[in-house]
Amino acid sequence: MIIDSIENLKNYVKELPLLQEVLNIYLSTDFSTLPAGKYSTKNPNIRYIVFDYVLQKEGDVRYEVHKTETDLQLVISGKEMIEVAWSQPVNIVEEYVPDIYFVTGNKALSVVLEENKFILLLPTEPHIPCLIADKNNTRVKKVVFKLTMPL
Repeated sequence: MIIDSIENLKNYVKELPLLQEVLNIYLSTDFSTLPAGKYSTKNPNIRYIVFDYVLQKEGDVRYEVHKTETDLQLVISGKEMIEVAWSQPVNIVEEYVPDIYFVTGNKALSVVLEENKFILLLPTEPHIPCLIADKNNTRVKKVVFKLTMPL
């Protein structure tokens, strides 16, 4: 897991080369005007989803876990809390459907993401996105880059 600001994304490119393409996409796209939806890229290992939604209260959602994809979740506007759980022990409550399954787990930390802040979550890291971070801010627009890292 990495938590940082988008202007520092370049610092992680050496270890995770796909992040250079993510940075290029970010710099060449006005996500504030892009409608919510799924988008493909020229690279089959990178796709992204633009979300614009009302946030939820803690306890209303379960931890999600991805089997193969890495998430880079970047807030475009608003503020969102993401809970991250310890990878073990977890109890599966909904089985894997393409790349996601849902679990109960033990919270390790909560991260508040504001505009231009991101969290990079590796496969098997349980997390709950979409949570209210500030009672005066119940809506967020963000982009989630889905990365398939070559082994």
